[in-house]
Amino acid sequence: MSAEEDAPDRRTWLARLRRGPAWIKANRKNLFWLWIAYQSLKGAATLSLIWIPILILWLNR
Repeated sequence: MSAEEDAPDRRTWLARLRRGPAWIKANRKNLFWLWIAYQSLKGAATLSLIWIPILILWLNR
């Protein structure tokens, strides 16, 4: 075994940061649908946990 085979992965956070935009561009369709799913879940949670109770409180005043 050589020292290179035993060496840990040398990817630094800076190298990963530099590859980020290319990765985002390559996966933009999947990331778009992930964003849509996130926004849908966030909207449902906001509606059910915030706006519906406020509406109930306002209607029962």
